[in-house]
Amino acid sequence: MLSRIGGLGLHLTPNRVLVSEGQITLKDESKAEKFTFEADQAIGEAEISTLKNIRWPTLYYNYFCALNSESDQIYVKIRSDVLRKNRTDYLKDRVEQLLGKVINHMVSLDLDIQGDQWKILPENEAISFKMKDENLLEINNDHFPTATFQRRVVAMTDEQGKLFYALEEDMDPHILRSIHSDKLVKVAAVKDSDKFRALKSVLEATDFFNKLDKACEGSDKSKEDFAIIVKPNFMFMYSTKDRSTYTDPELVEYLVAAMHDRGYRNLAVGEARSTYGTFFTNREVKTVADYIGLKGSNYRIIDLSEDLEEYQFSGKLGKHPVNREWKNADFRISFAKNKTHVYTYYTLTIKNIYGALSKENKFLEYHHERDIFSTTIEFIRHFPIHFGFIDAYVSADGPFGIFADKDPNKTETIIGSEDIVATDWVGAEKMGVDPMISDYMKQAVEAFGKPQITLVGDRSLYPDWVNAWDVFPPFLFKGIDKYYYFGNLVYSVFAYMDPKFQYKDPSLAKRFLRLLADPITDLFFQKTKKGIFDPDLNRKLNQKLDRLFTKESRYGKNKKG
Repeated sequence: MLSRIGGLGLHLTPNRVLVSEGQITLKDESKAEKFTFEADQAIGEAEISTLKNIRWPTLYYNYFCALNSESDQIYVKIRSDVLRKNRTDYLKDRVEQLLGKVINHMVSLDLDIQGDQWKILPENEAISFKMKDENLLEINNDHFPTATFQRRVVAMTDEQGKLFYALEEDMDPHILRSIHSDKLVKVAAVKDSDKFRALKSVLEATDFFNKLDKACEGSDKSKEDFAIIVKPNFMFMYSTKDRSTYTDPELVEYLVAAMHDRGYRNLAVGEARSTYGTFFTNREVKTVADYIGLKGSNYRIIDLSEDLEEYQFSGKLGKHPVNREWKNADFRISFAKNKTHVYTYYTLTIKNIYGALSKENKFLEYHHERDIFSTTIEFIRHFPIHFGFIDAYVSADGPFGIFADKDPNKTETIIGSEDIVATDWVGAEKMGVDPMISDYMKQAVEAFGKPQITLVGDRSLYPDWVNAWDVFPPFLFKGIDKYYYFGNLVYSVFAYMDPKFQYKDPSLAKRFLRLLADPITDLFFQKTKKGIFDPDLNRKLNQKLDRLFTKESRYGKNKKG
């Protein structure tokens, strides 16, 4: 009947069905209720259908059938697209984006059935629906390799406010099943235009304060003595004009204030120095913290590169200094910034702990002499992280998000969980990448396992998100990190800072190279010239990227409308 949607393996013949008789029994732990159908007040729809997927690209389907018993109306909506599972391969992802547009045009349907009459509606006549309540029932089939197949019953209203009950089948890109773990944890991803309200909702949804209180009770310490350290990401910031590269200080202080209000007094915010400190002045942790607005009013600022003691780790980290307060903390929180990363594709709560390693010249100590992955996992193994948050209110995407983003992505999301593997898993999936693409995640899953995730809140992918490309890591690891002096020269020449941070190297050769590099850095960094930010430079790079990327992700948005 609907041959126009059969070209890509979806064959569907809708049938109107009537109920002759039947019963449903609903049970919970306390009682069972039996319901009997009233045949004269029931309508239904069923299909004889087959779905055969092609090998490439991986297809996406969304289907729902909405029923309105009062008007005897049945509405069937089908949407299709491509599940872009490898968004770091530029050419392949570009082709899949274009194919998705073609497939969505070919394999979409709006079918309106009223009584014995039916009509296929053109796009401009399609009915829009709005969710009335939360899902009435949802079943997740999470055993497929590419996506979670969902069935749900929802209550919806049309444009006139008419109530429909709908059965929806959807494909969710989040893969939430466990790997090497029998734990079940909750991850909250809250999207809200008010960042404080979003963080508050995450704290409530994840039961953060109850978990914090239980940890305190188990330590035999009072709230005044219970040592809490929050590790944000701010030592790779270069300018307060670009807030996409460091954890929002206002969110950090909101979290600290909330803990202080509950009676906790031994509160600290800690960061370790970064390689930028070898290139520029004023890159001490407390100086940078003060510059971005972390004032330490009811907490202490800790430099994790100071007050060190030797600690025996295994593997490549070996005998390595660790900050005493970090070592002795009772509760550690990783509060990461949502960024892409040219080495690791994304940097979230696990990668944020790499920044807690004490050595300032991280490029020499970890990139060149050890490695950045196993050292971080070993550090976490000895000093566990008890909670993770991702500040994705304003995010740095694109191939160089770790360094700068002149056109940040306003994702308006906060993510949190007691398990940082689960936190990062959801954070990476919302970028549209397979979390296991990063060696940080691979080694973390091997070391700690990935729990089964209950995801609450916003499940959509970030719209208009541009990932780091997979051509970079092999070149960087083998060409930049392997040859320290060459790599160090590249980073020192191309790095830019606000005037607060002055370049240290007085050599004429280095300064001449930086002068030559200035037109290139203009494309990537938000610069202050003569004390005035030049807005005309702000979008030049991303205008070029826009020509390469089609900025639309249909299945990352609300599929019901």
